[in-house]
Amino acid sequence: MFLNILANRSYKDVMQYPVMPWILTNYSADSINPNDESIYRNLNLNMGSVGNKDRTKQYIDRFNTIN
Repeated sequence: MFLNILANRSYKDVMQYPVMPWILTNYSADSINPNDESIYRNLNLNMGSVGNKDRTKQYIDRFNTIN
């Protein structure tokens, strides 16, 4: 919720939905162990890059081409 406050997101405007980061890698499991580090995604990567090395390379190549 602190992130939403910093982003000046309003709870009265449905177009400014609250930001809830996706941090888990498995949403289909019946139960999770919060102490198991393998269930959390790498937060250094954006959502488009998670689990797909080809897309990560495309993002890096595109960034390097633009800059």
